[in-house]
Amino acid sequence: MTAKEIVVPYARLKEGLERIRGYSLQEREGRMDLAFEPHLVEAPGQPVPCLRIVFRKTGDRVALEKFSVCNGDEETPVDLEAAHDALQAWVDWMSS
Repeated sequence: MTAKEIVVPYARLKEGLERIRGYSLQEREGRMDLAFEPHLVEAPGQPVPCLRIVFRKTGDRVALEKFSVCNGDEETPVDLEAAHDALQAWVDWMSS
């Protein structure tokens, strides 16, 4: 893992996700796909973009691989390096 990777313990992230609602989680060999889909989020009357997050699982840790915001058919990837501190704070909060 490089110093720029956004990494969190897998078990802590899973525990953090269990405390919230409104997401879709799919796990497959070495990957974890997390999405906060508009139809799953409780926000009556508010337009909510979809957040799609892909983690790479290595041992007991996951590293953020892709974070994008989708609004309709348009998907905008977030530059992980440019948003490193904010995204690290987000995964830290999710896993606390």
